Amino acid sequence: MKIKKFHAKTFSEVLKMVKKDLGPDAVILSSEQLKENMVEVVAAVDYGGIKLSEPSCAAEKPTDLSELKSEVERLKEALVQMKKSGYEMKLPDKKLRILKLLLKRSVKEEFALRLCEKAGNAESLLNVLTEEIKTMDTLSEKKAVMLIGPTGVGKTSTLAKLASQAIRSGKRIAIITLDTYRIGAVEQLRFFARILG
Repeated sequence: MKIKKFHAKTFSEVLKMVKKDLGPDAVILSSEQLKENMVEVVAAVDYGGIKLSEPSCAAEKPTDLSELKSEVERLKEALVQMKKSGYEMKLPDKKLRILKLLLKRSVKEEFALRLCEKAGNAESLLNVLTEEIKTMDTLSEKKAVMLIGPTGVGKTSTLAKLASQAIRSGKRIAIITLDTYRIGAVEQLRFFARILG
């Protein structure tokens, strides 16, 4: 097992160094923010780890139930040994836990790393996300808004919310529907319009 310390200004730089030096199988053992502009990461990679036996090309498949059970037990034991050997990733640092969460939620790695550099904990991550996600007042100008999508995704509910927001800000609105497919669609919009005034 090879263990090495890495230092850089940002987490993304450190992670790139780890991947470059130790490869994609590297495991982060610990990380620490040393100074405001310095990050330390301890990473490891096991070059001589447990190797599962390679099946020979001419190996016969187990045919009876007892052989299958023993094969499953052998694989379970191999997995337990792999965990004991340190393959389990440890993420003690808050930023690395945030990074793992973002990546699990399908956030692109580049964007997740940028967010982690800016955020120190979950609360500051929320603030960073609020800054990063741009919103606009869709009803600030005179314009038409068209809602298109498959059945059941919330077009009518969204229309009611947009119309309500426009009316509260003193705008006049018109609701037009082309939905002749769904039963009661026109009546539902007429009902919303009556409620909104």
